[in-house]
Amino acid sequence: MPPRIPPPRLSVLLAREAPRALILRRGPSKWVEVIAWDTQRDTFEHGAWFHGRIYERRSDLSPDGTKLIYFVNKFTSKTVEDEEYTYAWTAVSKVPYLTALALWPKGNCWWGGGLFQDNYTVFLNHRPSEAGVPGRHLRIASHERVGARGGDDPVSAVHRRPGQHGPSEAAPHPRHPPNRLRVISNPDAAGEDDPLYSQRLTRDGWVVRQAWRWERIGWDGFRTDVPELRVRSHPNTRLAIVLERRLDGLRYREQFALETPNGRGSVDLGGTDWSDWDQAGRLILLRAGKVWAAPVKGSHIAEPSPLIDLTADRPAPRETPRWAEAW
Repeated sequence: MPPRIPPPRLSVLLAREAPRALILRRGPSKWVEVIAWDTQRDTFEHGAWFHGRIYERRSDLSPDGTKLIYFVNKFTSKTVEDEEYTYAWTAVSKVPYLTALALWPKGNCWWGGGLFQDNYTVFLNHRPSEAGVPGRHLRIASHERVGARGGDDPVSAVHRRPGQHGPSEAAPHPRHPPNRLRVISNPDAAGEDDPLYSQRLTRDGWVVRQAWRWERIGWDGFRTDVPELRVRSHPNTRLAIVLERRLDGLRYREQFALETPNGRGSVDLGGTDWSDWDQAGRLILLRAGKVWAAPVKGSHIAEPSPLIDLTADRPAPRETPRWAEAW
């Protein structure tokens, strides 16, 4: 028998102000496909393939669903020697493509990525002092020296002209300036996926019910004593999804469960890559390479039905359309 090919891993970013979403499909190893999802019509547009790692928990979709900020690494013999772009960077593109309209070289895989505060304001998870990390091709302002933490407060930065870089902002690559964006860098950037991912969860309505307690166990990693529980209530407040997060050894895990007025729900969320409520209040599931949706009426959830099966997708060149190559 031929070896069993595991289904791809799926993640989703939901737009906050429009019926749009973005799916990141990972697999085969080191390949990621970007797919736009119209959640009102349930139509899908297949976009870019990327050979590398997209960090979905450090990425975000603009409120209108048209732009993506993402953090990636691409380890090759060429990129590890590239002082200009480096092997890791944060960029902004038009959905569902990855052509960088704005790009900030990172040079390592600590922190990075960002969040959209509105359609044209990004919270860049780079320290101001990292402006000069990539090398000689990037300009470094005097206030952006190593260890610099000062700068404008976020309110002042929000009102700066698009494309203008103030004291609290890391410099972009000169060929990829954020011409139509207001950029606020993060002087406290730290960690890897967290704390940025936790900030995104909180913003999107995942309320902490139980705080995370863990301890380091030397070279073996970590042990979770008490997992974090977050709750995402349905807009009608009668239903809720519970997200459990834990870290054991070096393995991070997320598990989902459904709560109804009568206790656990009839829909089994076991084995899901992600579960959420979409903009219309449907229950959505990403599981076994498929996207599922179930209508909700009061406390009743219909049987989920598959909207698309992404299992058979394979990397293929896709040309970026002209509209996605410029602001």
